[in-house]
Amino acid sequence: MELPLADSRASRIARASEIAARQVAGEVLVFPLARTAAQVSCIYTFEGVGGFVWEQLSTPQTMDELVESVVETFDVSPEVAARDVGAFIGELRQTNLVRMTEDVGR
Repeated sequence: MELPLADSRASRIARASEIAARQVAGEVLVFPLARTAAQVSCIYTFEGVGGFVWEQLSTPQTMDELVESVVETFDVSPEVAARDVGAFIGELRQTNLVRMTEDVGR
């Protein structure tokens, strides 16, 4: 199931609050918070562009801002960046690692 990326141009993508993330050996490890280790169902790892996008989400970003950051940092066209960032954010939304929020004055 593909989720729409944004309800409006003012929508921002933010990290979900019920997760923890750490950078280890060049990878970002992300896992849902749980009361016990037995309750942790999975750990996600991001590296390269995925890790970069995750770090950008330390503050809420629009899709346009994320794409622009990827284009400025990596040797990629805006079209490719938009496609890849959109797919990555879609996956993050499906796993509840990010949420959409309305821009309220940033």
